[in-house]
Amino acid sequence: MTEAARKEAAMETGNSSPTRERILKPSFDLFLRHGYDGTSLSRIVGASNVSKGAFYHHFASKADIYGEVVHRFFVGPLLQFDTAELRDMSPRKARSTLKSFYRTLPDLVARTTDQDMTRYFSMMFEAISRLPDFRRDISRLYRQLHKDLSRAFARGQKPTKRQKRLARRFLARMEGEIYLSAVMDD
Repeated sequence: MTEAARKEAAMETGNSSPTRERILKPSFDLFLRHGYDGTSLSRIVGASNVSKGAFYHHFASKADIYGEVVHRFFVGPLLQFDTAELRDMSPRKARSTLKSFYRTLPDLVARTTDQDMTRYFSMMFEAISRLPDFRRDISRLYRQLHKDLSRAFARGQKPTKRQKRLARRFLARMEGEIYLSAVMDD
């Protein structure tokens, strides 16, 4: 999804039509369950209980809805966490804040779908390979998170290589824990 399309989608989310919303959630579930290639437009239309005409009124194609679903259910939740707040925190507070955020992710996924975290990860990695804009957005989000956490570790000063490395290790640990939690059904 292009930056302009993403901004438009974000604006539409606030005043999105009931039909558009009725299409998005089942589409997310189908993409989670079957992947992009395994999800047909007919499946989306059937699961959404709308006509093809109604679908095309809101989305140009399967690729279009896939991009919006990915933005809504992957980028959107990450944007709710303001990484800039980390900069002025003590290292301990920044770690605690991030741990709390990471602990909420499985519950967030559980509130949006009956699929488990492994499906969520599968779709995320599929989207990274299919959608260059998504890959760029996710990379940008993680780079900013790393930068802000490094700044916290440096207590608001310019971070050293060591502090940057510690921040990266901490993020890797958090990501690894959520991944292991999904794989081990914790």
